[in-house]
Amino acid sequence: MLISVTAYNVIMDSLITMFLRKSENLEELLINDQHMIPTVTTFLNAMPGITKLKTLRVKFWNYRIFTNSNIMELINALTPQVCPHLRQLDIKSYLPSDVSDALVNIIKSHKKLEKIELDTYITARSTKSVVVYNISDRASEKNVKDFFLFCGHISEFKIIMNENESKQIAFITFKRETAAETALMLTNAIIGDSQIIVKPLDDINHIYSKIFPVLKYVGNSLKELTLRYMDFSKISPDNIGPYLPTTLTFLGLYTDFNNEDFETFVKYCGKFVDLKTLNIKRLNT
Repeated sequence: MLISVTAYNVIMDSLITMFLRKSENLEELLINDQHMIPTVTTFLNAMPGITKLKTLRVKFWNYRIFTNSNIMELINALTPQVCPHLRQLDIKSYLPSDVSDALVNIIKSHKKLEKIELDTYITARSTKSVVVYNISDRASEKNVKDFFLFCGHISEFKIIMNENESKQIAFITFKRETAAETALMLTNAIIGDSQIIVKPLDDINHIYSKIFPVLKYVGNSLKELTLRYMDFSKISPDNIGPYLPTTLTFLGLYTDFNNEDFETFVKYCGKFVDLKTLNIKRLNT
């Protein structure tokens, strides 16, 4: 029996509404599928709903989610009046390119946030190019190119050896944007004997540069901050201040940390706060 998309959304909204009305002590909400994101009115109208929510986790990586406007609407709707006890924000998902303002607003408004973890890719619909990390040195140029031909026609292709480790990096430009979108879905794929990492060539997840200045609104309540694939060159020393948490965690490639930009960042952090924990987790092992 086939169910139309409209009927499916109505059923999901009804089930989520029923759940929210029955959950008087809901403290943690995990959304791990785009179809589990109800309309904002569902959250606002279902009481007690999320009035006692402490932790919000959004975790799904399906790239074909259009603008994913429901995430934007949800984040914008999570005001202190709706969920006054929010303490932890954990978002791992593709997000629309204008999400930075929504993230800034939720951090500014919830002054008792204790932990923020962001692992995001921003949807860049205009790009046709991707960069592929962590390719096994056993993989030939032909094998890598043939692998990505599955996504669509390739107009430019270049593969180089990373001098700092025995891995290769490929720069690929497709003839169509949809091919690049398909390639970005292959993050869990394996070429040779290692799992690849695919990112937009013009990596615009520098929304992180907007996050640091607004940490002052959270003040001393923020204890932990975790960011993935951060471009330290886009973080101005002027953005780093005394409101950093004492526990910082960065996840990324070897090259993300083996450069002067990262060293400069850490030096400035040490000037403002006494870092108790600095976790560096390299993901291309």
